[in-house]
Amino acid sequence: MARGEETVDVELVEERDGIELPWVGAAEPDRAADPAARARRRRAGVVSGGLVLALVGATLGWGAWQDLREVQRDEARVAALAEVPGAAPSLREPLEELWSTEVPATSLTGGLLITADEAFGELRTSAHDVATGELRWRREVARDPGDPEPQVDACEAAVEDGGALLCEVPSTGQRAPNTDAELGGDPRRLVVLDAEDGAVRHVRDLGSTTIGWQPLGDDLVVARRDGRDLVLERSALDGTVTWSTRVPDLLEEGATSSDLRLEVSDGLVHVSGRAAAVLDEDGTVLGRWRARAERDDGLRVTTSSVGFTVVRGSGGTWADRAGGALVSLGGQPLAAGVDDGAHPYLELLRHEGRLRAVDVRSGGVRWGTDAADRALLRVGDLVVLDDAVRLRALDLRTGEELWDREHATGILPLYPVVTDGVRLLVPSWDLSEGRSMMALDLGSGEEVWRAPQPSSARVVVVERTFVHAVGDSLRVLG
Repeated sequence: MARGEETVDVELVEERDGIELPWVGAAEPDRAADPAARARRRRAGVVSGGLVLALVGATLGWGAWQDLREVQRDEARVAALAEVPGAAPSLREPLEELWSTEVPATSLTGGLLITADEAFGELRTSAHDVATGELRWRREVARDPGDPEPQVDACEAAVEDGGALLCEVPSTGQRAPNTDAELGGDPRRLVVLDAEDGAVRHVRDLGSTTIGWQPLGDDLVVARRDGRDLVLERSALDGTVTWSTRVPDLLEEGATSSDLRLEVSDGLVHVSGRAAAVLDEDGTVLGRWRARAERDDGLRVTTSSVGFTVVRGSGGTWADRAGGALVSLGGQPLAAGVDDGAHPYLELLRHEGRLRAVDVRSGGVRWGTDAADRALLRVGDLVVLDDAVRLRALDLRTGEELWDREHATGILPLYPVVTDGVRLLVPSWDLSEGRSMMALDLGSGEEVWRAPQPSSARVVVVERTFVHAVGDSLRVLG
């Protein structure tokens, strides 16, 4: 059963003695319960540690040993962020080109880079090993409208699931204006390919009212519009339906599928745009929101490990993962590009030229500072803000400024967030070197390294792979 939009207004008050917030990985295990065991561990650690240090020190020298330990600590910190969406592989060394392709790339997934081109009247879909550029397989489809083989060269997105790729083939028909109707052509389809050889496993029509599709675990979620109702369906890759949920009368008259978007994050299914709905992975509706008829303020949903936020205009509503404990937020939530979830109950809110950190459980304001345009990342106790002029790093717990750094002249503020949790990659420019990419240490804001950037296109991270698009070509970096 869907819950309503009733919310509880929370008065935002200053908190002098803020409550301690959960910090993933912050606490060491309690080993004081058994003093005798602790003493044994200490003695064993001293003996074994001393032997290791002596042996390694004799071989490498103390300086080399220190360097090795620093590399190990660096790698451990990068590995701790590996499962966080959007996190990059290690940026310890400058990025260099590994290989490139001169034909358009349609997607990158499951260790494969999918490209599409045409040769001698045939459409070709190719899959390359992303690490080496080696061709893994190629499918060739004759340009013939009657050919039963789907032209999967037109894949717009793909994901991997147990050796399978999901590829969308757009409709070849003409969409009618202001409606979901399509005239002529082949319908929009979703094709399941074998990742090993590109063979077609399954094809399903999506239809013109489909809002979108997203993987969920080993399954697939598809959302579509049915009149003013929203219909969401979870199924296996072969089309076997697990559940189907209808959210009645959610959409306004005249709404089309392009007015909405489907996403899956933190185990929650959510649709947003001219309306919003949030479901759990079993298809239960946790909340629904309609757009205000008098204002064109599209709705946006963000999620975390403890709840979700529905952003409307300059405010928002927070709810726990059961859809309860609704809290009205006095400001517009500022989500980070990369967030490890270390402080899940702490929302950053923009309001009247200020940025405030608010505990959604109590409404208490933990700290405030000057407003920022973007929150680039939240990692551990650190948040890095960008106000289009400079970067600022703050302590998430207290708001204390740790460092700041001005942008180079002429840098556009909407660059992609590329971070490995230890360093942040930012664009730079000067008269002598031209465009470059620069890695900053997150602990100090100091430059670690700088490398040339041959075009204005930015380096982005896709499935933990560095890619740099230049025209139709794509450079894979590492």
